[in-house]
Amino acid sequence: FNALTASDGTEGYQIALSQQPDLILSDIIMPGMSGFELLEKLQSEPNTAVIPVIFLTGMVEIENMRKGMDCGADDYLLKPFRIDDVLNSINARLKKTEIYNSVIDEFKNSLVQKTSHEMRTPLVGILGFAQLLSENFETISRKEHRQFIENINASGKRLYRRIEKFLFYAELLSLKRNRGETNVKGPDEYHIDNNYLKAKLSCKAAEFDRADDLDISFESADVIIEARALEMLLEELIENSAKFTAKGSSIAALGYADGEYYVVRISDEGTGNENLNFNKENILMTGNTFVEGIGIGLSMVKRITELYNCRLKMSSISGSGTNVEIILPRIEVKIFKLHGNPNKNLILH
Repeated sequence: FNALTASDGTEGYQIALSQQPDLILSDIIMPGMSGFELLEKLQSEPNTAVIPVIFLTGMVEIENMRKGMDCGADDYLLKPFRIDDVLNSINARLKKTEIYNSVIDEFKNSLVQKTSHEMRTPLVGILGFAQLLSENFETISRKEHRQFIENINASGKRLYRRIEKFLFYAELLSLKRNRGETNVKGPDEYHIDNNYLKAKLSCKAAEFDRADDLDISFESADVIIEARALEMLLEELIENSAKFTAKGSSIAALGYADGEYYVVRISDEGTGNENLNFNKENILMTGNTFVEGIGIGLSMVKRITELYNCRLKMSSISGSGTNVEIILPRIEVKIFKLHGNPNKNLILH
């Protein structure tokens, strides 16, 4: 390792700002600026906030160790220490940083590849019609004016929806795989209402002039999933069917309770895509990896099923359409007769 040295926290802070080291070893009790103060100042600067910091100290009080970890220290080694312990800690933190950086780079490359076309297409429409309108404002008819404006409006809405999808997908990727450790906000209980879902999914199909082709039937039930996640999942599947099937062909969306689970099925009569065939009880994604040939929409579907412990099955045959089955954990309701009073029921969720 190439080691840079500082006599106290103040000097160390200045060197960290100017040299951008890969890792910092710091004492806690120092003149001028303590190790805790140094760490707080480093984390307030964008260029030094992610640098791993290891405290080397003779302070053995539990509250001091807790304070160091709460401030964001990556490790805490007590004096006297063995050099092997220090080297092992350094190597572990640098390896972790290397993995993190590779994940970020892979994610950015994949995201650029998948979003460039989806973002560019509606933007080209907006710019193109705006330019035509500007250059021919005095010569085109009122009818053409209106048509150009409607096209710009439609392209703008399309771009807005794709940005919203991108932001939600980025949020999904940031969540941990274990639902018990995620930072998803809001209750993870969703009541399935047929009328509400019919109205919402019909609006999505109408964007592709396919509302009349949609057949919806959802049995009422309570499932374990966040509202936005389930609705986005269903909308993406409906959108996928609407885009890749002929107008007039049927798109079916149905849901029913099956014991402790709730089954959702989306099927269409489109061209099919054999690359979509898989049958796994739990879809495992690294979070930054896209399936080849699948856009953000279906990658988002897979990510949602992973986060909420759902089972996802997709079968697609060329020329015969695509079928998607999602099995959601259900909030089971049991009715018990109260002991001594058979006319009273106790409902347990």
